[in-house]
Parts: sequence; structure tokens; C-alpha cells
Amino acid sequence: MRFCVPTLLLAILLPIDRVAGEGLLIIKSNLWQKDELVSSLPYRSIEKFPTVHNVVNSAGDKTRISSDLVVKDYPFPSAKDLANLREESQVLPLEAVVAEWSAALKRFPSAAKHLKPRIAALRKEIARFRGGEVKADGEWMSKAALEGRITKLAAERERLIAKLAKEAREMEMTAAEWGSLDEEGRQRTRDARQAALLSQIAMDEQRRVEAEIQRQTEITAARAKLTPFERLTTDDTIVPPGLPEEEVKEYTALLAKLNEALKGTKREFAFKREARKLVLITSEAIHGVVPRELSSEVRIVKSDVDGVPSTFEIPTRDGKDSIVVLSKSKPEPQKSALLVLPAPEGIPLLEMQELLARLIVLASGKLEAQPEKPAPVDKPEAVDEELGAEPC
Repeated sequence: MRFCVPTLLLAILLPIDRVAGEGLLIIKSNLWQKDELVSSLPYRSIEKFPTVHNVVNSAGDKTRISSDLVVKDYPFPSAKDLANLREESQVLPLEAVVAEWSAALKRFPSAAKHLKPRIAALRKEIARFRGGEVKADGEWMSKAALEGRITKLAAERERLIAKLAKEAREMEMTAAEWGSLDEEGRQRTRDARQAALLSQIAMDEQRRVEAEIQRQTEITAARAKLTPFERLTTDDTIVPPGLPEEEVKEYTALLAKLNEALKGTKREFAFKREARKLVLITSEAIHGVVPRELSSEVRIVKSDVDGVPSTFEIPTRDGKDSIVVLSKSKPEPQKSALLVLPAPEGIPLLEMQELLARLIVLASGKLEAQPEKPAPVDKPEAVDEELGAEPC
């Protein structure tokens, strides 16, 4: 006699998901409880069924929670997830996790004590990668150090291959057979073995190269589907190409100081790899321009109105609309001939003016040239006459 287990019964008995890693479960005490009053339960592992969640909490105790009361599950990245951060594709998921958890802090206050330390830790990891380091097998190092390690491993592999080749020759031929060959015959045998090994190595390398080409093709195809705003947002931040070592240090220090001063205005400067442009990033738009098309003649427009900050104006060198503005809300790029940003608090206007001018000179690659003479301070009316718009 054959027995059939009803599909509905299987759906109830079999888990939807089984997770061995750690995470945070957001749960209600009743179906009508508001999000700001829900509780948070850290777990070591979890089994999800249609009707219940079987949870092993951080203390090792097992508990069962009705699935109807589970609001959200935030799995934590494992040590394996964080062991290797060598490429952009490995860091973007972490940035998405930080964004999701940051939103959760506002929605679920009880999650703060569990998520805040982890958000801070992930931001440190991301910052080190954005600063030019890479992480391999859990260890941070420079890209040069990683390349040295790869070279060393390749050399060790070659030595191992040579050793294995020798053993293979000795195992596949008896002493009598080997002794019966003259030196020329022995050399032909050695050459044949070596040729076979080299052929295998070449095939392996070809497969690796083809796989890498395929991976890059897929990345390019995926990026081609992004909007211009998304492409520039996810583009790598780099140091402008061609800077000598001493100017790289100056540029890096100057950019850090400038962005720290602009933090209160929610603005940030960066140089993007794919776009090869200097960009000013705001919460709603990105302004991109080839640095040499900007004038280092940064103007200060002082404000006499209480509560309205003074501004800095950075025009294009020839007055053309060379600045591309990519907005979240507008699908088509806009163009402008002027960058305008509010003066941040805590730094003198003239010092900020000098920082902006020097940034443009460095990013343009005109390292031998001196910044143009700073423009005189304009009157507040110049904002309405020349711009007619809010600072970007």
C-alpha cells in the first residue's frame, strides 16, 4: 500500500528557510503593536516555518515565535562574508546592509543597541576599502602587498609543479627503463613531461582569463542598465590619475579636510574612476565636471540676511555649461556653468576659498601652475542676478 503525504501538510512541516548564522529578529507582542514599541531578539540560528519561527537566542536558549508576530529579520554578515574585500562587487552588498540597518534604527528603536555597533564596524570596513586598502583572508593590506602575495603563491605553485613532475617521471618509469635510455632519450622524456605540464598550466590560465572576461562583461552589462545617476553613485572613488606621490598626499589630505568641513552642509567632493570627473555629491543630485574645465577663481558671495549662509561660486573656465547635473527626480541630465555651495560653519571664508581653489588645481593635474588670484567678495545681490537659484 502506498501513502501520499498531502502537499499542504508538507508545506506546514518542512521549513521555508534554515539559517545557521547570527541575526536580529524584530517581533511584536500582539498583531496591533506599533513599530516603535516592538522588541528585538538577537539569535544564533533560526528555522522558519509557515506558522512558527524556531529560534536559538544569543544565550543558547531555544524559543518558538508565531510567524504572524515576526516583523523583520536582519541576518548579520558572517566572518566569511567579511574575510575578502578586494572588489567593488564585494563591498556594495555591505553598503546596502548599512543603508537598510540605518533605516531600521528609525523604525524600530529597540534595534539600536544591537545594530548601531555593527553599523559602525561595517562603515570602518567600507572606509578602509574606499581608502585604497584590500582585505584578503581576513587581513587588511595594500593592493601592492596583495599582488606580492599572489606572485609569491604563483612561485610556490611553480616549485610544487616541478616537484610533482619529477615524482611523476620516477613513478611512471622503472629504474631499468630509465637506465636503458641514453641522455638524449632522457632529455626527450623530460621535455615531453614539461610540455604536458606547461600545456595544462596554459589551459588553466586560459580558462581563468575567459572566466574573468565573462565576469567583467556581466558587470558592464549590469551597469549599462543603471540610470546615469546610479552609475555615478556606484562608480569607484579614486585619486585623479597622473599625480606624483607628493601631490597624491596633498590631494588626499586636502580632500579629507574639505569634505570634513562640508559635512554639515551634506555635500562631498570626489573624483570618480569611470566618469573621470570631479563630482560634488548632494542628497538629491550629483554635479560632475572635468576638473580642467573649472576655474580656480572661486568667488565668495557674502550674505547680509540672518539665517542665510554666504556661498561660494565656482564658474567654468570658459563660461560654458560644462557641468553635468544628474538628479534623482529628473531622468535627463541637466547642464550648468556654475557650481554653488553654501559656506560651512567653523572654517573662515578665505581658508575655504583657498581649499576649493587648490582642489581644482590638483584635480586638473596642473600641479606646476599657481591658483588663479581669488576673486573679490561679491555683494549679496549677485546671487539673484547671476544664479537665480539655491546653492547646490
